[in-house]
Amino acid sequence: MFIDIDNVSKTFLHNKTPILALKEIDLTIEKGEFVCFLGPSGCGKTTLLNMLAGYDTPSEGEIKIDGEIVTKPSIKRVTVFQGYGLLPWRTARKNIELGLESKKINKHERKKIVDEYIDMVGLTDFADHFPYEMSGGMRQKVAIARALAVDPEIIFMDEPFNALDLISRSSIQNSVVDFWEKKKKTIIFVTHFINEAIKLANRIVIFSPYPGIVVRILKVPPGAKIDDSPEYNAIRNEIIDVCEVLA
Repeated sequence: MFIDIDNVSKTFLHNKTPILALKEIDLTIEKGEFVCFLGPSGCGKTTLLNMLAGYDTPSEGEIKIDGEIVTKPSIKRVTVFQGYGLLPWRTARKNIELGLESKKINKHERKKIVDEYIDMVGLTDFADHFPYEMSGGMRQKVAIARALAVDPEIIFMDEPFNALDLISRSSIQNSVVDFWEKKKKTIIFVTHFINEAIKLANRIVIFSPYPGIVVRILKVPPGAKIDDSPEYNAIRNEIIDVCEVLA
């Protein structure tokens, strides 16, 4: 498997008291999958994402990506956080170019790539605006475009659409799905919205409340992508049933 999470647990210390955040997570993810981690706040899904990205390490067990144990971040993997992380002195265009500059891509090719992704997130008219001149939703779109533009092997996304209004959220969801269908990158996406998980993922991993354990893994059939289809209603009802048992 491309990503192998083997018996991973994570314990934090709070006032010298150990707090078990994640317990014995076993999960494999194939290259090119779009997987959503779904669960309530505090269930450990972001903690697991941070360990996958190399920003944290398991207390027990190990995580391997492409056969190598993850111990630190890699330029082959990018993370889109809930915060924007934009450089305030750079325009939207220049923020998106940041990763491309580090890859030594020439100026002409950088412009071509930036134009593609800034159009994808619907910010062509704001390409030369600075972050302080944009709304929170626009800034998050820039952060998403910056992550996609560097063409990583894996994209980790931690509830990146929270700052967006419903219309913008739906639009950027469609854009990310289009990107995934074209590029077949591995995407791991954290959310607590059932509808969002169904719309985006081809597999959904459901976590229990604290301490987080994997309670169900569901494959999303293509027909479920159509709102109110029998497939959509079936998987949505199954997720709701699982969550009600856990509550």
